[in-house]
Amino acid sequence: DGRFVLSRAHLLTAAMNARHRHGVGKMKTRTLHSELIYCLSAGRSIDGAFKRFGLGPETSQLIVVSFSDIEAVDAVHALMSEPESAAKGG
Repeated sequence: DGRFVLSRAHLLTAAMNARHRHGVGKMKTRTLHSELIYCLSAGRSIDGAFKRFGLGPETSQLIVVSFSDIEAVDAVHALMSEPESAAKGG
């Protein structure tokens, strides 16, 4: 449910965390996409994460995430890792 995603940074951080956990074999869930939902949640309950961020009868906003273009995700991660002054161009 996209209503509970706080910001673009919230979503990108969760995506990068899920991808990292997938890459090092430390996922708490079975798939990369379910790991993203888990990483969106502040709690450590997989069930709670799916209840809050998963689809339900009250869902009115949907966010679609694709992990197919890893180079693009890496580029975003690199931008987010730069010091704030470098990212602003000065």
